[in-house]
Amino acid sequence: MSRVLTILASALAAVLVAALVPLGAAVPAGATAATAAPAAADDFQCAPGPYVLRPEAFFGDPGSRYGDISCVILRAINGAPKGSLIQGVTWSFDSVTIARALAAADNRGVRVKMLVAKQAEPGIRKYLRAQLNGKGSKLVVSNGAARGNPALGKGAMHQKSWTFSSTYGKRFVSIFTSANATTAASDWQYNDGYQFVGYRPVHRTLKRVFAQQVKRRDQRAPFIQENLTPNTALTFNPWNSPSMADPVVGRINGLPQDRLVIRIANASWSGDRGLAIARALVAKKRAGAKVRVVVGGIGPQVKGVLVRGGIPVKLLKRSDQDYLHSKSMIARYGTGSTKKARLWTGSENWGDAPRAADEVVVKVSNAAAVTAWQGYFDHLWSLGTRLR
Repeated sequence: MSRVLTILASALAAVLVAALVPLGAAVPAGATAATAAPAAADDFQCAPGPYVLRPEAFFGDPGSRYGDISCVILRAINGAPKGSLIQGVTWSFDSVTIARALAAADNRGVRVKMLVAKQAEPGIRKYLRAQLNGKGSKLVVSNGAARGNPALGKGAMHQKSWTFSSTYGKRFVSIFTSANATTAASDWQYNDGYQFVGYRPVHRTLKRVFAQQVKRRDQRAPFIQENLTPNTALTFNPWNSPSMADPVVGRINGLPQDRLVIRIANASWSGDRGLAIARALVAKKRAGAKVRVVVGGIGPQVKGVLVRGGIPVKLLKRSDQDYLHSKSMIARYGTGSTKKARLWTGSENWGDAPRAADEVVVKVSNAAAVTAWQGYFDHLWSLGTRLR
């Protein structure tokens, strides 16, 4: 923390600016090179070479030389042209590189609107408050859930998502991820996400929810289930009540049993809600589904239900920093023309606390994305330690 505070304090005091175009994130046509405080080296680098913006799943591996998952966000920020709009939501935020890129975007005429939780680094918050001073730009800090439900308690603003009205010549870019805007996300954690390009319904829904969130007002019925198509859906917490039917349990129960394969990678799985989810999976397993689970942390009772139910479980946590941070599930089922594949990913851990928190989960049915995520899961599985 002291490093970030020192960096940003000196940047603000100096008033000096210098051109900033991070490695591997060249500004495309229509976006001018902008200025930012030159106080420190980047806290991650992006792989050099050409970049193609497209709908895809993406992943972060702490063994990688480059901050791959953070670069998805950084490149989109740096590609946003004058007059466009960036809206970002993140729980924690300590990345100097991303903060400076947002300031540079504001400086070149991009409207930058950020919603962060109070957990965001104080130095970053101070810096962005000072730098996001263009017309239409602002930083909003939420102490607790931004769309809170008093019946569920204070909650947290835990969502991680980004929208870009235009970047790299493409419109309506929306990013969902388990990664916060932190150095840990690129250096230490296993994260994943999905990026939509040119898909206005998702972009429009995220913008609508963002407009509610920045008002920071409690709501009696904040839960949103937006089924955009049979293949694409968005789910937003908080829940409407503590006794509301669990969307995750419903998701699992609704999967057809025909040749069903389920793979789960979740950072934190615990509590009474976690037990209910585990029991739903065991029921699928006993009916013939093939289920595997990798976790970053798991409650002993949840682990017991899964292991006794015959579901292989592995733990991927090497230290308090180096661990699985994804919150995802894939399902494959059917044969021939009826064969289907689904990916759910986003910000929601499987426990009691997310019921009261700002969370988002996206469902996609992009076969290439599901195949890529299966490869990611297999990699995680190879690194994990079997739990008994």
